[in-house]
Amino acid sequence: MSYKTLQWVHQLLFVCTFVLTAMLSCACDAQESKTSPDPKFVQIRDLADRNGFKEVKVTDEQITLKSPWTRLEFYKYSRKAALNGTTIWLNAATLVSDGKWAITRADYDKTIMPILRPFEYLAEFGYKTIVLDPGHGGQDSGGVGPGTLLEKNIALEISRSVRKGLEEMGYQVHLTRDSDKFIELEERCAIAGRLNADLFVSIHCNAGANVHAEGVETYSLSIPSYPSTNDGGKRKSNDAANLGNKHDNANVALGHAVQKSIVSKSGRADRGLRRARFVVLRDAPCPATLVECGFLSNAVEAKLLQNQAFVERISHALVIGIDDYIGQVRKAHLIAAEGE
Repeated sequence: MSYKTLQWVHQLLFVCTFVLTAMLSCACDAQESKTSPDPKFVQIRDLADRNGFKEVKVTDEQITLKSPWTRLEFYKYSRKAALNGTTIWLNAATLVSDGKWAITRADYDKTIMPILRPFEYLAEFGYKTIVLDPGHGGQDSGGVGPGTLLEKNIALEISRSVRKGLEEMGYQVHLTRDSDKFIELEERCAIAGRLNADLFVSIHCNAGANVHAEGVETYSLSIPSYPSTNDGGKRKSNDAANLGNKHDNANVALGHAVQKSIVSKSGRADRGLRRARFVVLRDAPCPATLVECGFLSNAVEAKLLQNQAFVERISHALVIGIDDYIGQVRKAHLIAAEGE
């Protein structure tokens, strides 16, 4: 073998060794990625496997999980999701992690699972005493609609009707105000504390500069390190935990139950379960949610909110939503008792 031939063979062996090493390295990286995904995220296909979703469909815009009973949808690079048609706003947008679509671990733990399987998270919570909080009052009229239509009056009317419906079902119900008087936000939470409330529902109507804005929305307390839904990235996330964050899982379960019911029974647009750091959610001594029952600044919804039949429909929807949440709490108590 000539010198040049020997040199060529050595070069070929070197190249082959380099390529083989690179291939083995890639294989090891792929195996590592498969067995050790980023702990900050949960891949959506893993979520499906863990929760009995047999069908996973990925389109240009969304990822849809289906089981015989449940349809869960995620939108790509978006915070928007939906469970059986009811909109849920995630704390952070979906993204690709380790080559697969994923949500944050925080959304898996604090949004999706408490809504998907609420009875697994509610054994520590009660349900006997309900506090309803009619928004605004006195000199604080809240939103203003056509003529003399004021948010404070509608909120009180709905709250009284909800109280009546819940009392007929056997629940103990209190209002933070039962007349047209002003109460500080912090005092509303203090009232719930003195009454040893098991859950707290603040009732409002929306209003805004956009007269075309419409629909109903419900709020749960924002979790630490994530912005509120409506911030639009303009404000820095609040890393501090608040009193109400002790009830994060129950807050979401309650809020979703209310939003699902009010959307299905009111016939109005679904603006979703959202997150906010409203004082009455931030300082609540028990699971809490805040519901916006429609827009006084929208001509159609303002007219509806002056209609007694529609107000009764909204009120009935709130009663059913609250009772559905309580049903999950009761189920959680039974499961816990069986496990003792």
